[in-house]
Amino acid sequence: MADLIQLLPDAIANQIAAGEVIQRPASVVKELLENAIDAGATEITLSVKDAGKTLIQVIDNGCGMSETDARMSFERHATSKIKKADDLFALYTMGFRGEALASIASIAQVELKTRKGDEELATHLVIEGSEVKLQEKTAAPAGSNFSIKNLFFNVPARRKFLKSDTTEFNYILLEFKKVAIAFPGIAFKLFHNNKNIFSLPAANLPKRLNHLFHAKIMDHSLPVETDTTVIKIKGFVGKPEFATKTRGQQYFFVNNRYFKHNLFYRAVMNAYEGIIAPDTVPSFFLFFTISPEQIDVNIHPTKTEIKFENEGGIMKMLTAAVKQALGKFNAVPSIDFDAPFSLPLVDKEKPLHEPKIAVNLEYNPFKNEQGGRQPVEKGWEQLFLKREDHDANNDVAGSDGLKPVETGRRYFLYKGKYILASARSGLMMIHYRRAQERILYESLMQQIKAEKPVSQNLLFPIAIPFHENNELMQDDLVRIMTSFGFAIRTGKNELIIDAVPPQITENEVEKIISELIEQLKENIPENENAFYQMIAAHLSQQSAHYPDENTSSEELQKIVNALFSNEYHNYTPNGKTIITILNDEVINKLFE
Repeated sequence: MADLIQLLPDAIANQIAAGEVIQRPASVVKELLENAIDAGATEITLSVKDAGKTLIQVIDNGCGMSETDARMSFERHATSKIKKADDLFALYTMGFRGEALASIASIAQVELKTRKGDEELATHLVIEGSEVKLQEKTAAPAGSNFSIKNLFFNVPARRKFLKSDTTEFNYILLEFKKVAIAFPGIAFKLFHNNKNIFSLPAANLPKRLNHLFHAKIMDHSLPVETDTTVIKIKGFVGKPEFATKTRGQQYFFVNNRYFKHNLFYRAVMNAYEGIIAPDTVPSFFLFFTISPEQIDVNIHPTKTEIKFENEGGIMKMLTAAVKQALGKFNAVPSIDFDAPFSLPLVDKEKPLHEPKIAVNLEYNPFKNEQGGRQPVEKGWEQLFLKREDHDANNDVAGSDGLKPVETGRRYFLYKGKYILASARSGLMMIHYRRAQERILYESLMQQIKAEKPVSQNLLFPIAIPFHENNELMQDDLVRIMTSFGFAIRTGKNELIIDAVPPQITENEVEKIISELIEQLKENIPENENAFYQMIAAHLSQQSAHYPDENTSSEELQKIVNALFSNEYHNYTPNGKTIITILNDEVINKLFE
């Protein structure tokens, strides 16, 4: 029988490695930017076209490579940083993974021009699908110029699963920001489709954050600094009053490498416990400096998950450092022990008197003001009987929150939150606000399908800050919101609202749009239909409300009828339960 096991060709092995390292265009951006930083660059330019699907170009003024190094850099396991196993645990540099360039070259058309500062001519390499097509000498400035064209050109199945340009460019922006925050002393430029998105001069961290996000971010932040024998923590945390509902500006760095860590995130949130709303999160930019021997950065292909040797101790130090920052700058209430105060003291020289209460001994509660008795209403026995009959027929109505809507009732409003109605199998409970949310959502989606947006003009336009440099996201947001009845103009770092859908009040506009922008920063829908669904869900959730005390039975019935006219009436667009039924068996057992 013939042997079955064989070695994979290098090209296929590289494509398999690429599946781990190169997930999308943003993965290429991350690897190339890190390599440029390790090369000692002080200026780095990133240019992308079609969200990186057509072109990703990184130009740096670093040390460059010799002809031999340029060719070797595309071989698997090629690295300039690791010579023995112990080196894996003593790394301060970024792009040490040997598979990166080899993986990129296996799934794209790569062109490299690189020159060392002491050489006259540069090396020019062209590689397609791991195959070297051209190697020659050429004229080029010192440093390296990587051009990655037509990503996944030879793996169409992978290219098919890429998201929309808006989504992919948002991932690129995120990777760019991570590197730009970690290295504020390096000048960065970012171009998308030949348009300048960012031009960041070399600066300190506060100025870099101002350039990347918005000019007031430092006014909204507090400095954090602690230095121990185990770890050094520096950076900034957001003031409690500027906490948002979505994670958009939460960054951890260790030795200038971005990482994620659920336990450390929880440690920061513990410091804010009790001073921000439960459904909000603060911004933070925290830098850890620690001995490389105490961390393992190579437990995940993208190196974003890092294992720490003393996680429990670092958690406590982190919580204490953030609490100290919040307390030092009066972000949390404190007791002022120096405030003047006085207590009433007893003067021993003065005689003590027994307190006295004036009592009218002639008062009789059964007599009226003229001294006679209160007249007793005739027929009081009938009133008592009527009350007994009412209680017997209305044993579910009482002081525990169940409110009959009308005498000939069919629906009850319980605690101003639930609609109760008799069902064939038991007692049906409908969450009023969630029912309204589902009804509004279906109405908005029908409006989109009919392409007939309804809107009402605002008396005065409302300007909402928009500091994101993702123009694709801004264009998509304006176009799709217009379909819902909004009239939106774009200004400098702001969106100007001239009209809104009728179900949204003027006071709600800024809150709804601002929260939607925060939500989009974290997760841009993968296609246009998902975009419509997400915005409709957000608008319906924000517009739904609880009923007032005077809601009539007819109004409750309208809500119920409108809810059951929808196919998906059991759940909200976000998957929360709207209807539940207590069946007769459960109810009967309560009275056994």
